[in-house]
Amino acid sequence: MPKTTSGDIIFKGSCRCTAIQYTSTAAPSDITLCHCHACQHLSGSSYLPFIDIPRESFTYTSSSTLKTLKLSDVAERTFCSSCGTPITMAYAFDEKRISVTMGSIDMQSLACEAPKVGQHIYLGEKAPWVVLPDDGAERWSTQEMAHLITFDSTAQGQGLEDLKIA
Repeated sequence: MPKTTSGDIIFKGSCRCTAIQYTSTAAPSDITLCHCHACQHLSGSSYLPFIDIPRESFTYTSSSTLKTLKLSDVAERTFCSSCGTPITMAYAFDEKRISVTMGSIDMQSLACEAPKVGQHIYLGEKAPWVVLPDDGAERWSTQEMAHLITFDSTAQGQGLEDLKIA
């Protein structure tokens, strides 16, 4: 993930109602399409696309309706409480990066090459009606950092709340 040394804004983004706005001084990673059940529920779709950037490059310029959602000890998500747009997800085990939803990025603001799909994750939870394209992207049943997440076998349920950081 290249970072500019001058602090120039590489891209901007916002929620649908624009109450939340942000900038990034780093170019985005390739796109990760997350097919987990949480992303399906929160997006109302079959997956949620994210890019990654260093946290230090991400700045909110307006955040009056920003809310945090913590479904588990694994990650924290943000969204707009006014229009519902999902904005970010940050894993507890990786404090140096933040994942930003592709739908919130202003693609016209990109001052770098547009990201391409690099991986599909949590395909073990993929919606059964989705047919994956032959896009050459990596495919993970869980995700590439799954070794940092463990399941608590003493927990009662099968939901996200049962995931624990290793």
